[in-house]
Amino acid sequence: MDRRIIKTRQEIRTAYFQLIRMKKDGKITITELTKAAKIDRKTFYLHYDRVDDIMDDFCKELVQEVLEQLADVKFLAGTSEIHLLFEVLYNILKKNIDYHQLLPENYSNLFWERLQRMLVQFLTDTYADSVTVSGDIMRIYSEFYLSGMIRLYQKHFNDPQTMTYEQMEQIYLDIVLYGASRILKNRE
Repeated sequence: MDRRIIKTRQEIRTAYFQLIRMKKDGKITITELTKAAKIDRKTFYLHYDRVDDIMDDFCKELVQEVLEQLADVKFLAGTSEIHLLFEVLYNILKKNIDYHQLLPENYSNLFWERLQRMLVQFLTDTYADSVTVSGDIMRIYSEFYLSGMIRLYQKHFNDPQTMTYEQMEQIYLDIVLYGASRILKNRE
């Protein structure tokens, strides 16, 4: 992609996230956005159709980065170790913490929902031909794994003092691998 396009999109994104933080109602007009980004409306429309497309674009970039890193760790080549997805996604989110940590709650929820939806689609599509269940069942598995993962990320990034990364990862792996049996007292 041309450096000018990248630079303009970055300016639009920066202005967008600044406006989200400033405006309590979360309603951002194209006029406000173009003024904050110091661009004209025509330039905005060269890159986006609607203001909401900026968040979608950000989530898509994160998902693309996740895909590239998962390919590097051989996750896509048959390794189904869920901790690799957990680790890769965490590192990417941590690198972009400024964008999502300070979002107002309604936008934060929107960000996490969109990210989860895109990742569910990715997992469902990626493993469609290599699972023994239908696409609908695979989607349920993906939603289950990712909803718990996303919830832990939300909790951690909103209040990093709650738990360390290692604790968060261990909780997730315990839940995925052992379910409730890990926390229930032994009953005879």
